[in-house]
Amino acid sequence: MSLEQNIVDSNTVETTTRDGVRWLWLNRPQLNNAFDDRVIAALQSALTAAVADALHAHVQTIAVALNQNGPQALGECKRLIRDVSSRPLDNELVALTANRIAHIRVGTEGQEGLRAFLQKREPAWRNKD
Repeated sequence: MSLEQNIVDSNTVETTTRDGVRWLWLNRPQLNNAFDDRVIAALQSALTAAVADALHAHVQTIAVALNQNGPQALGECKRLIRDVSSRPLDNELVALTANRIAHIRVGTEGQEGLRAFLQKREPAWRNKD
């Protein structure tokens, strides 16, 4: 028996969707809202699947956003993260990060990105297949 059959057959479930979120209320007063191991396992499985789906969608959204950026800038960001991730946050690290970001901004790709933004057009690297 599936989780849905087990719970829904008892006519104790109310569901609604608000702002894109599905809400579920369980009312099983005859059992003090207790669930046996089988129902708990099914709930855990359903929640795990829902979390995994949401995480995958979130990762996809981030990947799409990252791929909108200039390839050289992305490479520099990866290098910067690798170079600073184990260092303490101090004035030296802040200065290093600011210098590297400034270096990318004044480069060809950075200037193209800025021009594209100001001209309200796609930057050249997005037009490459």
